Amino acid sequence: MQAEALLETGRAKEAMEAVRRAIEIDPASALAYVLRGRIDVELGTLDDAGGDFSKAIELDPKRVDAYAGRGEVLLATKEFAAALRDFDKALVLDPNRTDVVTTREKAQQALEAFKRGEPPK
Repeated sequence: MQAEALLETGRAKEAMEAVRRAIEIDPASALAYVLRGRIDVELGTLDDAGGDFSKAIELDPKRVDAYAGRGEVLLATKEFAAALRDFDKALVLDPNRTDVVTTREKAQQALEAFKRGEPPK
């Protein structure tokens, strides 16, 4: 998808326009919403990213990258327990995703630090 190539080369605003067009053409494309979520993260619009990842999950409940992406947004917004649920769901769907295992561990550590009253690392 053109949007993904643009995002990978650091052209997030152009990628957003490309993915907007892709969604207009196929509003049922879970991949397009995952990509838009990734672009939202790059642009710092985490609320939009969370909504896009949720839409991707609604369209394709087995989309591992949507759960992982939403988990990362939840982690960034310090919603640790919800992030862990999304990472766990992603790992049920694909237990071999080492990137999700690593990020889940960070979320678990952050939740434990939060419970102890420490700032997350």
